[in-house]
Amino acid sequence: MHNISVNKYKVAFADKCGQKIGTFANTTEAKQFVSWLLNIK
Repeated sequence: MHNISVNKYKVAFADKCGQKIGTFANTTEAKQFVSWLLNIK
């Protein structure tokens, strides 16, 4: 993972394949996704 940016309901992240943005229903879902991103290997 090269970059992660969080803004309430949106999570933008970049890896070796490019940049992607995820939009979530609430901040809890966004936080869970960031936690998952940080734990993948």
